[in-house]
Amino acid sequence: MNELSAFEMLETAIKDIQSHFDTSWLFIDAPWNTRSYDLIESIPAARKNAPYSELQRHSHWEMSVLLSGENALRVDEKVFPLHKREVAIIPPGTLHQDLPYADKESLTLWIVLEPGNVSLHFAGIDLSGAFFAVGHVWPDFDISYSNHHLQAIQNELYSGVDSWSELIVKAEVLAMLVMTLKYMMPDNLIPNYCNWQEKLVGMITKHIENSNGEKLVLGDIAQHFGLSVNYMSTIFKTKTGKTIATYAQEHRIYVAKEMLYNTAFSIKEIANTLGYYDQYHFSKGFKKSVGVSPKAFREKGRFI
Repeated sequence: MNELSAFEMLETAIKDIQSHFDTSWLFIDAPWNTRSYDLIESIPAARKNAPYSELQRHSHWEMSVLLSGENALRVDEKVFPLHKREVAIIPPGTLHQDLPYADKESLTLWIVLEPGNVSLHFAGIDLSGAFFAVGHVWPDFDISYSNHHLQAIQNELYSGVDSWSELIVKAEVLAMLVMTLKYMMPDNLIPNYCNWQEKLVGMITKHIENSNGEKLVLGDIAQHFGLSVNYMSTIFKTKTGKTIATYAQEHRIYVAKEMLYNTAFSIKEIANTLGYYDQYHFSKGFKKSVGVSPKAFREKGRFI
């Protein structure tokens, strides 16, 4: 799968939606949704516990477009089958899980809409039955166009559904897909998977560094970037040789050194600021990393 084929598949999907607009191509957890579903308890454990398929809940909107093959989407305790060129939209706070079939080829485009940032992730099952994922991230992407559409969808879902609600939501979703296609023009795409991985690692390290040394939870970082913990961790370790937890701990120690060297904060205050359980645990971790205690480091009066 390359950028041009992905662009062409989304373009074909949009044209198909236009020609079958009145059919049930859109899935969203709304009163008009009458799709059949299975209960999660009926799904084989190996499938719902696959390392690339984690149960997630985000603070942002997401859309998925099944560009080819078959797939399924878990929403709470229900599992809805999805077919080629069907679209799912997932509001903030929705418990969900992507559940691809291990024996069926598929390709899904995920569109993650956050304030000031849009990311596209392509994920699926290839002919050999192996999972794959690639993506493109635009940190400077202007998503002001989507705010209006998302607000209109939210109004229809939460402000009293009527006979026109489904039509309005479909129109808004289609408009966002068209705008996404526009920004997916080949000249706008990050050129390949390797570059995307490197860009993602850079965004993760920046996210950690912007935390000012505060303790971070791995699941929260993964949720911020719309990825599973396992997949994100694998990419980071492959590119850096370190786990995310190790990098975060090293950065906390670096911030601690700066605070010991440049401020008059007590060791207890520094431990509290950096999210350690207490001064003892901070001092123990600091000495293990640096070779001397925080007190000895400060007394030396130099940055190691």
